[in-house]
Amino acid sequence: MKRLLLMICLSLAASACSFPGGEVPNRSVSPATPASSPAIEVAADTALERQVLYYPNDTKYGHKPAGVEEREIVTADGLTLSAWYLPPPAGGDLILYFHGNGGNLTSLGSVVEVFRELGLGVLAVDYRGFGESQGDPSEQGLYLDGLAAFDFARDLGAPIIIFGRSLGGGVATYVASEREAKALILESTFTSAKEVARYSHGEKGALAITAFDNMEWLKEVDEPLFLIHGEEDETVPAFMSEEIHEAAAGSELWMVRGANHNNVRPTAGQEYKNRIEEFLKNLAPADS
Repeated sequence: MKRLLLMICLSLAASACSFPGGEVPNRSVSPATPASSPAIEVAADTALERQVLYYPNDTKYGHKPAGVEEREIVTADGLTLSAWYLPPPAGGDLILYFHGNGGNLTSLGSVVEVFRELGLGVLAVDYRGFGESQGDPSEQGLYLDGLAAFDFARDLGAPIIIFGRSLGGGVATYVASEREAKALILESTFTSAKEVARYSHGEKGALAITAFDNMEWLKEVDEPLFLIHGEEDETVPAFMSEEIHEAAAGSELWMVRGANHNNVRPTAGQEYKNRIEEFLKNLAPADS
């Protein structure tokens, strides 16, 4: 989300809020179907949403950590996604990790290491159009990517913790509303992309963006929820996690003092791992 505000500003100035088509695509998504017979047509986002919400690239930011396996996941509409899989230790949980709107798997090495140190496995996926994954990103498309990743993770046999950071929180929340997991963790995420645009650019911004309505999907989420947010986040304001916390009965909220949108983990240091470990320790065992 780091560049989201600047791009909204530039796009609004250039387009004067005139958007191709003038329609909001149907946001409903059908359950995943076998990739051998793709039956889902994915509606494209508006041109402005495509411009400001996604920054797909195939830049190599780092190396695959030791012990991580490359996997391929096929979506309901027939695309092949790239994924990293770190097997959990015997009896361990699996983090299903959805990253933000930039970067790709090669930027997640340090994230994988944190979860490894916590005794967790990891399945991280590049959305369509990111890294080596096929296709072009869209809201509906990312939801299909999330469902395919969850179903792939479920077949691996370990209890699943869904984790979404920033834009990935929109994918994670949708997936948690459609699938049963052990828990949901959201870091630096939002009530909706529309409200982020309203926060930065008032009603013009809110009219421009309609995607990723976490507050709507949360109505169908039953999993225990842990929210993490930097107090100094100027991209996705911290009050959005507070609003999610108020709306989600029984959820836990940790506001990281001094952290902004992109440095929660290094700012929190060891406490980051401690807080996640404590949350997971208090969870009831996943249903078999």
